[in-house]
Amino acid sequence: MKGEIEFHADGMCRGGNPAINVKVYHFPDIDAPDDVLEHAWESVREGFWEEAIEVAHERGYSCVFSEGRSGGWMLPFYQTLADGRTQFHSWPGQGGDMGYPRYPDVSQIGERSRFLAFQRRIQAMLDSIPDRLREEVQFQLEEAN
Repeated sequence: MKGEIEFHADGMCRGGNPAINVKVYHFPDIDAPDDVLEHAWESVREGFWEEAIEVAHERGYSCVFSEGRSGGWMLPFYQTLADGRTQFHSWPGQGGDMGYPRYPDVSQIGERSRFLAFQRRIQAMLDSIPDRLREEVQFQLEEAN
């Protein structure tokens, strides 16, 4: 995957847009009650997406959103308002004065480099999910006592 860019299409466009597969296929084996595991996973998942938005902003993107049946594809985008200002917060909607999302054109070397750097940061975050989940479960268990 190093240096490769995947594309995802939601059925609305041909060929798709640059995307990162963020599905978690394997969870660590953690001995804890189901409700604790569920709350811990929700906390880790929410934190992951919040951090991804911060990383997107650092890389110059307006935000990220998920696509796919299970929301397992992350797409960064730019969004410029009608007055030319760049929108930098969560998905605000689109059209009219809010403008429309524009995806990175990774055929351009600068955009390709930006996307690949973003992808590396997101992959590092994905790689840390098992540890984050273990830590969150431990925190939840300690809070319950």
